[in-house]
Amino acid sequence: MRNENQNPGTLPPGLYYVGDLCYLPEEVIGDWSEFCNHFYPEDKPEQSGVFTDKNGKKFANFNTFYGDGLFEDLDEDVYYVDSGSIGCYPIESSELAQDCDGQVVAFEEEFDCEYLEDGTIRIGFVEIYTGYNDGDGDWVEIEEEDAEVTLTEASEVSQ
Repeated sequence: MRNENQNPGTLPPGLYYVGDLCYLPEEVIGDWSEFCNHFYPEDKPEQSGVFTDKNGKKFANFNTFYGDGLFEDLDEDVYYVDSGSIGCYPIESSELAQDCDGQVVAFEEEFDCEYLEDGTIRIGFVEIYTGYNDGDGDWVEIEEEDAEVTLTEASEVSQ
C-alpha cells in the first residue's frame, strides 16, 4: 500500500524494535487501536512517517508497498507483517520484543527514517524492500522460518 502522505524524519539514538508495530505488547505501546490513530487520524488522510506518541516517544511507521507479507532486509533478516506496515519504536530492553517477529536494533547515533519510491523502508542502516519483485520483474520468494528476534548493534553492521 503506497501512501502519498509520507513524513520522513530523524529519531534519537537508542534501542528500538524494528518490525510490524502491531506485534509489540500493550505494556510497550498501549492499546493498538488507539495507537493506530497516529496513522488513521479522524477527518484526515492516512499518514506514515515519524510520529510522537502521547508519552512523548518518537517513533516511525511506514506502509509496505503491497501490504501484508514476509519481507527481508539487506542482511536477509525476515519481517512478518500483518498490519501492512513496518516501523521502529523505542524499547527499554530486548526482552520486551522477544516474541515480536522483528529485530531489536541499537542505534548509536541519530538516524533517518524514510520510505523510498521503490518500496524500500529505510530505518537508519536497516533497509527493508517491501515490493514483491527484485526490480527486474522476477518474483522474490522468502522462505518462512521460525521467527527469532535478534539484537543488532550499530557497530556490528557494515555500512
